[in-house]
Amino acid sequence: PGWVRTEASMRSLGRMAEQGGVSEPALLEDMVGAQALPGLMEPADMAGTYLFLASDLAANITGQSLGVDRGEVPW
Repeated sequence: PGWVRTEASMRSLGRMAEQGGVSEPALLEDMVGAQALPGLMEPADMAGTYLFLASDLAANITGQSLGVDRGEVPW
């Protein structure tokens, strides 16, 4: 998935900001700005995708990549 607000992702954000010499809020703003939908996903935002893939509705889906990333543009 794209960026999801978890303890681990926020630690990564902090390390990336430190290594890049920028503030965490500035880096987060840049990352969120590279998405079609504003904001950071929360863990619960992924639940529907997981439930769908685990259900019979997805029985004919194999070997596919499903992007759940708020329309993130790689940077």
